[in-house]
Amino acid sequence: MTRESYIEMLRDRIKRLDSSARVRPQLINAALDSVWQNMAFENMGSLGSDVNFCTKLYEAVDVEEGADGTYYSELPNAIINLPRAASGVGRINQVNSRDYDFSPVTERNFRLLTSLDVYDIGNKIYYYVTKDYVYYGESMTAAIAGVGVDMRLIIPFKDYDLDENIPIPSGQAERFLGDAMNFLMGTTPVNQNNTNKETAP
Repeated sequence: MTRESYIEMLRDRIKRLDSSARVRPQLINAALDSVWQNMAFENMGSLGSDVNFCTKLYEAVDVEEGADGTYYSELPNAIINLPRAASGVGRINQVNSRDYDFSPVTERNFRLLTSLDVYDIGNKIYYYVTKDYVYYGESMTAAIAGVGVDMRLIIPFKDYDLDENIPIPSGQAERFLGDAMNFLMGTTPVNQNNTNKETAP
């Protein structure tokens, strides 16, 4: 189901509950975005889950080489910050190949690995994630960098196009809408107009 479909379904549920309700579109989007982030934490947290859920695929993301010879990629979209080594990066792969395994580590461990021989030997490319970039270890090759890498990112709900399908885990669409509805019921502004006419004493 598309992002637009979820927005319309949530708006319709509010109308059925209270036909006079006037909920700003920004609130509906904020509710869905908040619940989506919570769902990402649950499904892609420290242990991870099926990487096809809650992630969007970006193909052939550019890999640049810095002046110091370090390879890096600029994240093609903002990610949800998660309590895992890869944060909001679900997975990185070579384009049309699986010869090398991309393995996420924390920035601290990445720095420690640079002193180990195993760091640049074999078919494993270590990487760490910052707010805007992914930095790769010395096993990254010019050939891989030349064609880019495929990335699956965990991005905010609001960053999907209206006609894009939302990769919600199987069976959780109803809960997604229900939680967003509960969120809105706690934040929906009430009509503050005083319709009671005051009478003179």
